[in-house]
Amino acid sequence: MVKVDSLCKVYSNGVKALKNVSFSVKQGSVFAVLGPNGAGKTTLLKCVLGMLKPTSGKVNVFGKVPFPDGVKNSSFVPEEKSLYDWIKISKMVKIFASFAPNFSFSRFEKLSKRFSLTENRKIGELSQGNRTKLYVSLAFAQDVDLYVLDEPTWGLDPVVRHEVLNVVKESVIEGKTVVYSSHILSEVEEVCDTMIILKEGEMVYSGTLDELKEKKKASLSTAFLEMMKGDSI
Repeated sequence: MVKVDSLCKVYSNGVKALKNVSFSVKQGSVFAVLGPNGAGKTTLLKCVLGMLKPTSGKVNVFGKVPFPDGVKNSSFVPEEKSLYDWIKISKMVKIFASFAPNFSFSRFEKLSKRFSLTENRKIGELSQGNRTKLYVSLAFAQDVDLYVLDEPTWGLDPVVRHEVLNVVKESVIEGKTVVYSSHILSEVEEVCDTMIILKEGEMVYSGTLDELKEKKKASLSTAFLEMMKGDSI
């Protein structure tokens, strides 16, 4: 479904955000992208969605190059959970539905209730956690084949975080594919099938969670910390 080959991204200021990153994502799986702040996770996700043009290398999603037209059969939760502050949630949902493919109002209502999101407030009045609830509800209210989630539980309490992870699992059962970026390793351990780990734009691991644990003879958190310190697989 998603194939990335030797992807490099250099910004105009000379920052090398991604360096020869390669991986593939199978349909009906949860693929995790891990790494510390500044590792290139968000840049990678935006290249996959066609929001950024790679400097070199190839990206293929659903058999097509995503840039510049974007990936139509997908839904995105960005790292920056920002929307129009002066608009009420109910109005924002209508605006979003006007351009989002296969959006379901009933699905949104079920998700917003599940996440305890109050809809009669302006977006500017929402806490960070409630902004995240809104974005996740909007994303999963779309019936698409690919969900790309950048820090989808940021600011959420443990109860709602658990519900978001359950929605991810349910989507995979339905045959959907999820590409998931998070700094909360316990979340990744609960939902992911395969993963890559980025450090300063370079891929330091690619494979399954079990393979990583076996190679490092350690938990995900311990293995991750060791690789951030420079230890090899």
